Amino acid sequence: MFKRGSTYFLLTSGATGWNPNQARYATASSVSGLWSGWTNVGDGTTFGSQPAYVLPVQGTSTTSYLYVTPPLLLRSLEGAASR
Repeated sequence: MFKRGSTYFLLTSGATGWNPNQARYATASSVSGLWSGWTNVGDGTTFGSQPAYVLPVQGTSTTSYLYVTPPLLLRSLEGAASR
């Protein structure tokens, strides 16, 4: 979860173990408030990744947000699980 301005974003993915799947996000004006419906992020496998973190990057006039994912770690764990 991260906050941009006055909006909270909750970024998550489906429950398919280590397999990449559709990531989604919901928004709310308060952590305890009403959350929006889920909105898809990326393609059906979130480009072969799963969400791990959102990194705020402060620029000179605005802040950008970088989606961070460990795709190589996921592939390593998938290979280890099948051995």
